[in-house]
Amino acid sequence: MRRYPEAEFPTDPAYGPTPGATPRLTTCGGDYNGGQRPREDKIVVYATESSG
Repeated sequence: MRRYPEAEFPTDPAYGPTPGATPRLTTCGGDYNGGQRPREDKIVVYATESSG
């Protein structure tokens, strides 16, 4: 899991292609301001396949 400031959001790593099954969850983070502006941060959760 990584938290990025809005201005530094890594578009390619968060949304780009991967060589295998690599789910990613992207959501907002930071303080809620009553809808006056977007949240300050983005949170990306990266997952990888494991052999079990």
